[in-house]
Amino acid sequence: MNRLYHLEQTLPLSILATASYPDREFIILNYGSKDSLHQWVQKNLKKYIDAGIVKYLRTKIPKNFVATHAKNIAHKQASGDILCNVDADNIVLEGYPEYLAETFQKNKCIVSSPPTDIFNVAGSCGKIAVIKEHFYSVNGYDENLNLGWGWDDTNFQFRARMLNDLKYIVVEKKWCVSLNHSNCERSRNFRNSNIEETKQISIEKCIDSYYNKNYIVNNNIEWGFIEDLTINSL
Repeated sequence: MNRLYHLEQTLPLSILATASYPDREFIILNYGSKDSLHQWVQKNLKKYIDAGIVKYLRTKIPKNFVATHAKNIAHKQASGDILCNVDADNIVLEGYPEYLAETFQKNKCIVSSPPTDIFNVAGSCGKIAVIKEHFYSVNGYDENLNLGWGWDDTNFQFRARMLNDLKYIVVEKKWCVSLNHSNCERSRNFRNSNIEETKQISIEKCIDSYYNKNYIVNNNIEWGFIEDLTINSL
């Protein structure tokens, strides 16, 4: 939401860097953006959409950003067997799809990233890769964490690995490059912009999941869904 100024830097680089892996698919979700994201997609991504490299999703309903809901929508529209969340401020580097394919072939695992990248810039911890089956086994990201920023990715990977007994692999920093920006930018579009407060809510949910072994979320709701979603509609 309203992060075109990041996406226009990271996405073209990610697409070009991963050209050696033909089965890659980038899911771009326009989650109620009020900037010119839609026009940028029309102008710059049509050839990639036509080639099946990019799938463009759009909803006009959201007034605030809900990371867990947005991630679930995007993940459920992916056609691949390996799902990898990539935030708008992250770049996918050359060789990373091959690395993931080989890693999942050899291990029953979930692949996460360190909190800082190769340049010690914070912001890479949201890059989490998982087999589709394991993503669905826990009903994805917890949409009850809907107020603000922080730890929704930790909450997801913890539940997925506990329920499925997955090996936890944290990639080397060499695979991580993030754009440097403020926490104010991270929290700007959420209902609650107090990062410490919303992070604490997620931490408490993780602790609750651990003690109660309650790893499946979003029960009795149609998770990863929004009524007006369009796909590749330019």
